[in-house]
Amino acid sequence: MHRYMIDVSPNVTAREGIKCDKNNEIAGYESFRYTSSDGQPFYISVLYFNGRPLKGIILSIIRINYLKTYFKEDKLLLIHIVLYDATNIYYLNQDTTAEVGDVTFTEITPQSKQPIDTSELTLIFSNIETNGGFNFPEFYRRDRSTALQIFSDLDLVFNLERTSLGSGPNNYLSEISTRNIALKENEISNGSFKKVKHALVDKSFKIKGIKLRNGNYMKVKGGLPTGILEGFNVYYRDSDYSNPLLVELLEICPLPDNYVKTKFYLTMNEDDGRWDIRKIFSVVDEKTELPTLLQNIVTHNRLMVDGIIGGELKNKLYDIRQCFSIDLTQVPSLGRISYYLFDGMCIPYRREKDPVGGYYLVRHATIPHFTIQRIKVTKTKELTEDNIPPLGTLFGRLNAYYTDNSYKDVVLIELECLEHSEFEDSPIFFYYYSNDGKDNWTGYELETTVSDEDGLWTIPDKDALIAHIKENDNKIIFERLKKELTGKLTMYSSSVSDKKRKEQDIVKEIDKSTEKRESTESMPNSKFAPKSEHDIHSGEKFDALGCGIGVTFGIIAICVGIYLVFPSIKRFTHHHTIQKFMYRRCI
Repeated sequence: MHRYMIDVSPNVTAREGIKCDKNNEIAGYESFRYTSSDGQPFYISVLYFNGRPLKGIILSIIRINYLKTYFKEDKLLLIHIVLYDATNIYYLNQDTTAEVGDVTFTEITPQSKQPIDTSELTLIFSNIETNGGFNFPEFYRRDRSTALQIFSDLDLVFNLERTSLGSGPNNYLSEISTRNIALKENEISNGSFKKVKHALVDKSFKIKGIKLRNGNYMKVKGGLPTGILEGFNVYYRDSDYSNPLLVELLEICPLPDNYVKTKFYLTMNEDDGRWDIRKIFSVVDEKTELPTLLQNIVTHNRLMVDGIIGGELKNKLYDIRQCFSIDLTQVPSLGRISYYLFDGMCIPYRREKDPVGGYYLVRHATIPHFTIQRIKVTKTKELTEDNIPPLGTLFGRLNAYYTDNSYKDVVLIELECLEHSEFEDSPIFFYYYSNDGKDNWTGYELETTVSDEDGLWTIPDKDALIAHIKENDNKIIFERLKKELTGKLTMYSSSVSDKKRKEQDIVKEIDKSTEKRESTESMPNSKFAPKSEHDIHSGEKFDALGCGIGVTFGIIAICVGIYLVFPSIKRFTHHHTIQKFMYRRCI
């Protein structure tokens, strides 16, 4: 089955293998329908708009029948995807004032498998146009019957009007789901700033709106995050709670022994009345560093990272929604999640204690999913956009295999694509880079599947590939390896596709992120390492016992984790998928 990158801009010609048909099925709106040229289901690896990956859309290895887009003039309002099992997923534009590549599309899935009908779609379009992006609370208030069809029990609207602590009720009901939210007050930095925690008995939620004290709903540049969250904290300047400076959203991490925890910072910006957003994974100490951040917002009427004195806090505030650069030469620490500084951000990594296939393994970028801009392999060699998969390709793992525990000689790089499928036989994609011994690195793409061997899920081709390079002087002998694997192994080079995209004058995300990076030149080059256990996320130490405990409680922890890890994963609680995911997270 074919796998495609699709650019949904009307100005970009559909690539070979994809058919695009234009129609105007809803009066006043343009729509485009994308199918495979042979009419068969297909996979989408990345969705682009004018060459920029779309945010909030997790599509890795999902089999689909077709995809439709809807426009009002030149504004992309909605993307409709029909899966192979007839499930309908809709991605809505949260901020039509922003460039499409800067928008986080929010996901809705009707409770039934029936698609949203034309009249209801028109109501959604009207909401997007009226509010400059989809506003779920307003949609719920005006079109409740339709909203209830796309409503999830996890959806919440938080209310910053409710700050009565001590003199009145310390809880309120979310206006959509009516879930009870309790308020808990705390002081930080000797009372200089106030913190209010909005707590739930059942922690997990998806945020659909934040109501401000003036009765309006917070407008976030690009839109609110779409993932599953577990914490909502608000930081204020004054004791009357009239000036919220920062909203902290804690992202859920179902398997914390394998990942660093991530959070979103929504920060007040008085320049235009909207709120800025960034995603970070470093621990910002609430006693020593957070007051500095909050005072920066007070001083500049917005978060101005360049105005923060001291490089360590700056590095922690890098927006990880941008693509990563990885440095395989920096792996000094063992036995826990550690960090190194590269390209102005702190990259988390973990050195495994035990060798794998005779090699010493280091996991880089230990967060649930990420995209790669470049990889520094040695002091003299880098893999750049001409060598690695296209920007926007989502990975779940980046493993580097070293010859010995000096970690100086990496012989194999393994990029594992994010596996997010509902079908037992759906493929898993890996990209491998092998050194020929002369600092020349060759790329390979492996399409394979997970196997069930007496209840234990394994990836035989992955093990066979590692064994192959061990037996062949740390090199891949392509023709020989092809015969040893059950999956499909091909030589990989992205140069051809990159040239085609350049010929179409597509602006790459790498240029955007470079232009927007805030004074990375001023950041120090010294390595960053946590100074104490307070700088380490709970649960980030890893060993075989931790993984064993996770397996033992797999029925509870993994089912819940899989259900919550991505906005759409609740549709795919197929037991084979859960076991596959568990396997992937423990190796």
